[in-house]
Amino acid sequence: IKNYSFGTELSFSPYRKEKFAFNILNSRFYSFYNKVSLTYSYNIIDNEEYKNEEYQKIELDAAYRLMFKPMCFDSKVTVGKIFGNTSSYLYFTPNYRTSTVSNNFGFNLYGYSSNRYEYYIQTFNQLNLGGVLLDNISFFKNFRPNEFINLKCLFTKYDPYYEVGAGIDHIFGCLGFEVMRRISNTNPYDMPLWGFKVRLT
Repeated sequence: IKNYSFGTELSFSPYRKEKFAFNILNSRFYSFYNKVSLTYSYNIIDNEEYKNEEYQKIELDAAYRLMFKPMCFDSKVTVGKIFGNTSSYLYFTPNYRTSTVSNNFGFNLYGYSSNRYEYYIQTFNQLNLGGVLLDNISFFKNFRPNEFINLKCLFTKYDPYYEVGAGIDHIFGCLGFEVMRRISNTNPYDMPLWGFKVRLT
């Protein structure tokens, strides 16, 4: 088996100190780093089963956190395209997890799937409330929780896939839970419409 791969990556991760960066409110939110990266690779595979495969892949990753005291909004997007002669087993597989622990940035109700995509857009958007609701209840305020709602999407040549979720995290600084629902007609492997999972931050 002979595999050859050549590529390059351009990455930009700005460092920005918020005016309230050391405020205790920030301790409610998980780590999230602003970045933009562009990756290009050229690949050649030569073996008995997959002969003379030659393909190129270009992918853009971007992540940004917008702070507006006491809340914040997180957004991530991955966009990619594969060109050339290659088998589908090398195509893009979405970020997903089927365990009892929530996938914070990927899908939770997508299921074990052989679906791979030649071109794709996967997005994650989450609004963190930072205690706006639960701080009004003295019992919950002691745990310094963060309430959140999110929307996760996948766009390919097939029908788009969507998931929404809501929950609480940062209980004792590391624990939480999330209720999620699939709002897409796409139903790989008969995954349920609803899910409930533990969340680690």
